Amino acid sequence: MLTGQADMQTAIDAINKGGFFRFLIKPCPAEVLIGNIEDGIRQYRLVTMEKTLLEKTLRGSIEVLTEILAMANPVAFSRASRIAKLASSIASQIEGANGWEVSCAAMLSQIGCITLTHFLQEKIARSEALAPKEREEFNQHAIVTWKLLSRIPRLEVVAAAIRLQNRRFDGQSDSEDGIIGKKIPLTGRILKVVVDYDEMASQNWQPEAIVDLLRSREGAYDPYVLLALETAIRADGQKQQSWHMRELKFEELMSGMILAEDIHATSGLLILPKGHQISEFSRMRLLNFSRVGEIHGLVKVAVPVEPE
Repeated sequence: MLTGQADMQTAIDAINKGGFFRFLIKPCPAEVLIGNIEDGIRQYRLVTMEKTLLEKTLRGSIEVLTEILAMANPVAFSRASRIAKLASSIASQIEGANGWEVSCAAMLSQIGCITLTHFLQEKIARSEALAPKEREEFNQHAIVTWKLLSRIPRLEVVAAAIRLQNRRFDGQSDSEDGIIGKKIPLTGRILKVVVDYDEMASQNWQPEAIVDLLRSREGAYDPYVLLALETAIRADGQKQQSWHMRELKFEELMSGMILAEDIHATSGLLILPKGHQISEFSRMRLLNFSRVGEIHGLVKVAVPVEPE
């Protein structure tokens, strides 16, 4: 700011309220003005470079974590992909929701599932009811994820929401820390709804029946998020992607295709579950198993129909 009004209050307001980089008083020599402009440009470049580097690093870290999850626990990765899509749809219906934060939290919410036993992973993949101790073990994955993500700068808010993804809105049976109701981050309240919705959807419940059941669980969910869920389901239903079924060799698989059946190795190991959307790395996983003779034949997939 270059001004002839050099009183103290003007300077204070310029810096504290205006956010000016430098405050210059007239008359100002040309070389001083030019030097300050050059300093401002350098400062802007430094801030911009730091922001860009941080964003790229953060985005790259998230992508690496999700790809590792896809290879280590494909069932959890498929679940994360489904809930991320629904969570993003819900966030778009709620004013003030941070879409990036919600999508990021949903995709990373299942990272802790890499600690689950293979037996429990298989049981979850088959959508079987879990015994109380198994349910307790499964729910611990949110705490594991929170501890892991808390170590990554700028993901603290996401990690906090993930830690509370199983928290009831009314805090019943889990409110010792006093975080209940609107004190639960909005992203955490959205996660609670989409995770429970997906669990029932994987058991072939119809969307309307799931919403009715969620509404019957008084105090479990934020009513406003439930309302956004209904709106999101209607919106998604109106823009359903068309698919056609094909049987392909493993070498013919492409990213974006959806598995129409579970893929098991000859040993019985679940490699990828039905409903998994093929990515570059999951395709590589299947090709590697195919090359060593652990999987054979053709695989049924759903291929998106391109609009005419």
